[in-house]
Amino acid sequence: MRSLGFDLPNDVLLDEYAVHADIYTEIPGGDDEWGDPQPPSRTYYVKDAPSDVQPKSGGQRAAESGTSYESTHVLYLHATESWPGALAAPAERGLPAATGWPARGSAAALIEAFFERLAGEIPIGAQVETRKSHGTPIGKYTVVYIANWGTHLEIDLKAV
Repeated sequence: MRSLGFDLPNDVLLDEYAVHADIYTEIPGGDDEWGDPQPPSRTYYVKDAPSDVQPKSGGQRAAESGTSYESTHVLYLHATESWPGALAAPAERGLPAATGWPARGSAAALIEAFFERLAGEIPIGAQVETRKSHGTPIGKYTVVYIANWGTHLEIDLKAV
């Protein structure tokens, strides 16, 4: 883009994936043998995923007000060149001999299978932390609802 005599690369001007998100659950660490508290352990479902977080409008929030799906933001997770990395066909263990993953499966089928599995693994109530690509924290949220659209996930979040 050319403006006022200087050039900026397009990735600076586009904020489609302006944040990186981690989705995890925490398990309290308990106490060690001397009674000192241990740090909690985290189980990550998504780590360092380029994503987009949008606040909900007042009308959207009013429609959900007082429901168990009340949320303040929506997190959009898409497959990008850098995330989730190399998608591979699932292991064929446990499948009957006549079935198996197609040798030349389409990328869309792999992405849909990935997001279907991911949507089933992320529990409601999981924690979400977002930050800029250089590490500056943006916000903390709780997962309220997960919508799987096949090619991407839309995760409703409630600000903590």
